[in-house]
Amino acid sequence: MRGSRYLILLTGTPALSRPMELYSQISALLPKLFKYSRDFGFRYCNGQLKKIGMREIYDFSGSSNMEELSLLLVESCMIRRLKSDVLQQLPSKQRCMVVLDPTKVDVNNKTIMEKELAAQRTNVTGMEKRGLLLEWYSATAQCKMAAVQDYVRDLVTGDAKFLLFCHHQVMMAGLAEVLESTKTGFIRIDGSTPSELRKTYVDRFQTSPSCQVALLSITAANSGITLTAASLVVFAEIYWNPGILTQAEDRAHRIGQTDSVT
Repeated sequence: MRGSRYLILLTGTPALSRPMELYSQISALLPKLFKYSRDFGFRYCNGQLKKIGMREIYDFSGSSNMEELSLLLVESCMIRRLKSDVLQQLPSKQRCMVVLDPTKVDVNNKTIMEKELAAQRTNVTGMEKRGLLLEWYSATAQCKMAAVQDYVRDLVTGDAKFLLFCHHQVMMAGLAEVLESTKTGFIRIDGSTPSELRKTYVDRFQTSPSCQVALLSITAANSGITLTAASLVVFAEIYWNPGILTQAEDRAHRIGQTDSVT
């Protein structure tokens, strides 16, 4: 690479979380722009030097001076094209919010209330707070399980194929139970699905009329697969990072799609 006259990096996948994710690409294209990652980190990642025990470590998990970074990249090395710019023939995408049956949502769940109160304590910080938030988030899956199951049970009475995204294994298991009990043909892709089986499952969903639902993990199946046989995408749960959700819904909204995606 060092002996090349030109270097071009191409990607269709966005950097979803932190500016520091861009450093390796910028460094490859323009190695002299930021000689050291810490220079980039302190300028654009709200860099901080933190002390953990006897050790001092750099924390570059934040963001700062974002408008400046955007301008710098556009002026020096980045050409960005939106999907709407290059795929103008692609049908539109629309989003709507589904209100679940409130009588089926366990709003008084004891675990939810305990985790909420614990996470809101002022003396809880750092990893302990994060752990409580994750436990709180996990408990929401069980609380709304019955309501989501009812909604999916209604959906499968139609003939339309759809993608069904979940995050927690308990939610995936609960919805798989509904699909099996209604004798609905479906595929399931989560973190435990072997890579060699993913293509087999995707091909089955794309080509088989008897396969109506793709039950998918938000984190394991948000990229790298094409499921344009469906024009409806349902999120049984919402993930922390909206960029991940956009990637997930675009499994159906991509080249080959002929219908408007909801």
